[in-house]
Amino acid sequence: MRDLVAHMRIFNRCYVEREDAPFRNAQDKFIQKQNAELNSLSTKFVSTDAEVHLNKDAFHLCSDLQAKVYPWIHDSFPIYQRHTGDILRSPPRMSKYVSEHEVISATDHKYSSGKGIKKPVHSALTDNKQCWINEFKNKISGKGIVIPFTLTSFEDTLNLIHLLRALGNKYPVQIVYYSDMTKEHKEKLVDAARRPFTDMPQSFSKVSDLIDKLALDHKTNGFIPLELWLVDASSMVSEHFQTRLSTVPIIAWASVVNSFEEFILMDPLASPLQNPKYFFDLPEYRQKVHTSTETEHGRREISTMRNSLTKCHPL
Repeated sequence: MRDLVAHMRIFNRCYVEREDAPFRNAQDKFIQKQNAELNSLSTKFVSTDAEVHLNKDAFHLCSDLQAKVYPWIHDSFPIYQRHTGDILRSPPRMSKYVSEHEVISATDHKYSSGKGIKKPVHSALTDNKQCWINEFKNKISGKGIVIPFTLTSFEDTLNLIHLLRALGNKYPVQIVYYSDMTKEHKEKLVDAARRPFTDMPQSFSKVSDLIDKLALDHKTNGFIPLELWLVDASSMVSEHFQTRLSTVPIIAWASVVNSFEEFILMDPLASPLQNPKYFFDLPEYRQKVHTSTETEHGRREISTMRNSLTKCHPL
C-alpha cells in the first residue's frame, strides 16, 4: 500500500501538477538544485539491476501509464445533470450558468487551475499526450457547494437545500451520488431547489428579521432558487471495479468528481448559520489558498482534485 500511494504521488507530481506554470517553475528550481548537489558528490550513482531493465519506450501514451497507476478509472467523466434535465458528460463551465463574479472567479487568479499553460508537458514516455486526469483537472472551474448523497440522508439533504436558500446562497450546488438516485429522488431535490419558496412555516416569523433581504427573489418575494446539479460518480469507474468501488464512502467520491475548483463539502446533516460566501471570504481561507500555491509545504496541504484522487484510492 505504501508503495502504491508513493507511485500515485509521483505520477500526480510529474503528469498532473507539472502542467501548471507556478508548480512547474518551482519544480524546475528544485530539480536544478538537486542536480547540482548530486554532481558535487565524489561518488556517482550506479543503476540497480531493476533500473537497468527499465524501458523508456514502454508507455507511448500517458493513458497507458495512468492505467497502471489508476486501473479503476474508465477515462469517462462523471455524468452531470442540471436541474433543467440537461445532461453533460464533461464538467460544466460554470460561467455559462452563473453570472455572479464571486462564484466563477478563483480566490487567487494567478494559480487558478490550468492558468499559465503555454505548452504541453514534455515527456519522452508519453509523446506529450495529456492524461485523462490532467484533462479533468483543467476542466474544473468556479466555486460551489458539494453535498454527498445517500438514500438514508435524503430527507436531510432536502432540509439542507431549503436552508441554503434561506441563507441566500448564490453558489451552484452539486449533489454527488453513486448510481443509487432514483427519478423520484431527483424530482424532489430539484423541486426543493427550484420551486417558488413563499409558503413559510409559522416558526419563520421568529427568525425573519435575521434573514438577509438579498436571499429573497423580488419576483416571487420568496427565497431565490439554487443552481442545482446532480452528479453520478459511477460513470467514471471501469466496469470491472463498479461493484467493488460502490462501497467507497460517498464523501470521498464527492471530493473527487465535483467540477468546482474551490468547494465547500457539506454533510447533509450540516446546519450552516452563515451564507457560504462568508466562508470563502474568510481571511484565513484566502491566505491559505495563496500560501498553498506558493510554498512546497502548502502544496502538500491544500485539498484539490489532484491529491483527492490519491486519498480516495481504495486498492
